[in-house]
Amino acid sequence: MGFYLAIIIFCTCILIAYQNAVSGRAKERASKKFWDREADANHVRRADISSLDYIRFSPDELPTGAAVSAGLSDEVSTLKTLAERRIINLSMYTNTDLKEAYGPANLDELSGYDENFTVLIRTLNKIGCALLDAGDGPNASAFLSYAVSIGSDITETYARLGSYYAETGADDLLDALIEKAAEIKTLSGATIRSKLDSIKSDVK
Repeated sequence: MGFYLAIIIFCTCILIAYQNAVSGRAKERASKKFWDREADANHVRRADISSLDYIRFSPDELPTGAAVSAGLSDEVSTLKTLAERRIINLSMYTNTDLKEAYGPANLDELSGYDENFTVLIRTLNKIGCALLDAGDGPNASAFLSYAVSIGSDITETYARLGSYYAETGADDLLDALIEKAAEIKTLSGATIRSKLDSIKSDVK
């Protein structure tokens, strides 16, 4: 019995060593591929970024008066400031992707435009949730649905908006929200879809 156990242990050790070696080589290849790609990306010439799909945002499209009345003047001021800046959602791209496409010379500028997007969707979410808490569903949904329309991936935005649609019997809007969530490519997408599916199942 001891002999066979020793054989099993020996074979197991050999198998583990082999798997570790294979895994190590795979990691080395992946690392080399990444750094080769990064090196190539660092030599890409600056591209014209003036015609990218920037978000044309205007606070006048939203019920900002209701937000101000709810004590959200600072957030409305943030929206007005953002309206004067370039905004673009680049969350689905890595820095290497951006350098490959537009050149490293544009990276800081593009990162700034993407940060504007992050501030925008967070501000919209804050206003929308505050208005929901204040019992102003119609105006709240205007802010939250706008955030969704421009590609927000904030879980709370979808969850609060989905719950509002469910509570008000807007099943068609809830279904449309679920379809929109299916397009999310960032890590929060799965969480958002799970929450919306749960809301949908509670409606039935």
